[in-house]
Amino acid sequence: MLCYAVKNIIHPDIIPTQIPHLLALLSNIESYRQRVRTLAKDVLAWNDKQFRESGPTALTHDEENQIARVAQETTHPNNDHHRAIYRTVVLNLCELDIYHLWPRKNRDVLHRRFAEYFGHPADTPSKPVFHRGFSAPEQRELSLVHQRCSSFLKQANVWEAKRIKYFEEKGLINLAYEESEFLSYRRDFANLFPNPVDSSSLVAKIDHYIADVQKIVQHLEKILPG
Repeated sequence: MLCYAVKNIIHPDIIPTQIPHLLALLSNIESYRQRVRTLAKDVLAWNDKQFRESGPTALTHDEENQIARVAQETTHPNNDHHRAIYRTVVLNLCELDIYHLWPRKNRDVLHRRFAEYFGHPADTPSKPVFHRGFSAPEQRELSLVHQRCSSFLKQANVWEAKRIKYFEEKGLINLAYEESEFLSYRRDFANLFPNPVDSSSLVAKIDHYIADVQKIVQHLEKILPG
């Protein structure tokens, strides 16, 4: 159900207004993946104990190898392949969300979202769930995205102030945010500030991640149907 909801948001293209919901869904999927991997390790430990205590094991050699593949990634987040994909995805989504919020001109939402993504935990008690369990190296990567987003907002603010001043001096302030065939705030913004994230590549990463999680779960369900 979670994976289906994710696919509805990212296909055919990522829906910008749904990025916070997408982050929450992916965080829940990652938490589930971590629990499944812990279960796999517990099963292997139990099977090994059975072998040491009584000889025969409950798992066949093939089943043991399949479960070992699920559990083989180290718990250290920097050495976890799927964790690395998850981390890249959520950081890209944060940056993409800040980028898309600017031209929508709802600055209250932009400032609140910025604080949720990058503010100090003490300042943002309702911080998104994807922050949970972030290691120190992951927090440093988040800080780099924070710096890029801060730089972007400063540059966008300077550009917009100059644009407003130009139209004010021309006596045409009502055209500063005009959206027409010949004059477009959004088009001018996009030309000066290209999308910082390759959305098609991001969608491919998300598809790869959730497909792998589904395969992991299916492997365990076949071996441990109960």
